[in-house]
Amino acid sequence: MSEHQAKRTTKEPAPAGAKEQQPRAVELGRARARVAWGWVDTAVQTLRSDRARYGTLARKLPSLLQTSGLGQTLAFLFAKAGGSAKKAEGLLLEQLTTHLRQQLKKTLAAGSVQQLDQSIQLVLDLTPSEYRRATAEAFAVAEWLKRFAEGRIEAEEGT
Repeated sequence: MSEHQAKRTTKEPAPAGAKEQQPRAVELGRARARVAWGWVDTAVQTLRSDRARYGTLARKLPSLLQTSGLGQTLAFLFAKAGGSAKKAEGLLLEQLTTHLRQQLKKTLAAGSVQQLDQSIQLVLDLTPSEYRRATAEAFAVAEWLKRFAEGRIEAEEGT
């Protein structure tokens, strides 16, 4: 092997104190994991009698998104919430649409995030490319949510 080839194949260590670069996909995955963990933590703290229902919804969310799509899934959560963010469906709807707004950099009038009927407006106002992006993001965070809910809520409920 020539000296030139040896230089190309040996990897020099990073300088001391240099932060190792993580691939963007890893960073996104970690961010989604933090979001999903926060959602489960909020559900555990705020939903006393509806924790098990939240866990069931979290487990089913990826398949709901896969089979019905984002719009139908949000409509289902909206219908089951009955206008209350204190129910498992309402909390999940609020969490999911707030996250999607942040990811898509969409805004609504101040205070309207608390009103569940405004959550549906998110889907209605998206362009087709934004809708595809929102669906992919919802599915990605739903996978994390499913795992965390299985581990945390079901363990606490003893199921």
